[in-house]
Amino acid sequence: GGAPYGNILMPNLGAGISENPTITYSPIQGEKAVTQLQSELRLDRFLILTRIGWGIESLMWLTVAQIGELRNFDVPLGGGESLDRSYGKFLELSQLLKEIQSRGDLEFVSLYKGKDGADYLTMKLHLLDEREATRVETLLGITPQRVSLPGGRFVSSIELTSVRDLTPCASEKGNCARIPIKLKSFFEMLLDLALYVDVPAEEQLKQIARPFIKPSAGEITTRKGLHSGLIKVRHQWTEPGDAYVAVPYRGRWFYIADDDLPSKAYLMLAGSIFSLQSGDLQTAAPVLTLPVGR
Repeated sequence: GGAPYGNILMPNLGAGISENPTITYSPIQGEKAVTQLQSELRLDRFLILTRIGWGIESLMWLTVAQIGELRNFDVPLGGGESLDRSYGKFLELSQLLKEIQSRGDLEFVSLYKGKDGADYLTMKLHLLDEREATRVETLLGITPQRVSLPGGRFVSSIELTSVRDLTPCASEKGNCARIPIKLKSFFEMLLDLALYVDVPAEEQLKQIARPFIKPSAGEITTRKGLHSGLIKVRHQWTEPGDAYVAVPYRGRWFYIADDDLPSKAYLMLAGSIFSLQSGDLQTAAPVLTLPVGR
């Protein structure tokens, strides 16, 4: 008997934390909080998000601005839209990494800080065959050393770095396994998600809000990813009775429907990132020892 959902919300929480206190989190406020929310997400935070179960495709869409020469959909702060020609390949890479991860063949194995002060995160891929290995390498524009496995499979280790080096592999004698990755700030992520608020037509005519984004003509209409909508915020005059979350604004209610599972998931992901970016987080080294599965 007990309160409903009590066992779901707090299953041995105190015991789990006290057994292995590898994370210390302290919320911050004021100027420091604003600065961190405007700062690019760090690779150690990215790693934590993968460790607590967020899929690589979702993280690519929402948190990655650019990886190598491939750029995500860009929302300029000054308005308008910017679509790089590499966006299609960015989505292709995201889908490919999702397929590899779904097999259990993608893992992040180490995180360290280099002598230059930059973060380096190693991603290990177990690849099915020559074709899949070549697809990954071509999309990223790198040539990592492969380790052959029985059955024609390969293992490749790729190093993601927070610093863009114009000659990252000059001394590696033909092998190149290092790729720069630029992550977004939390404010940039919110700007992306805000494009999917269903703004009333009369408000759009007043030009006081950006319009709800829709696929434009051309090949982009066949793509998925950001243009299928990470999140959908609807609106109506009366308070919704089936909302997961609802906010009154300018006489209307804006809400996420309770049966809209993708939108609910991305709202939860945004909340996780906000928590990471708005607090002092100290982790025990190495980060891969986080007891997230316990």
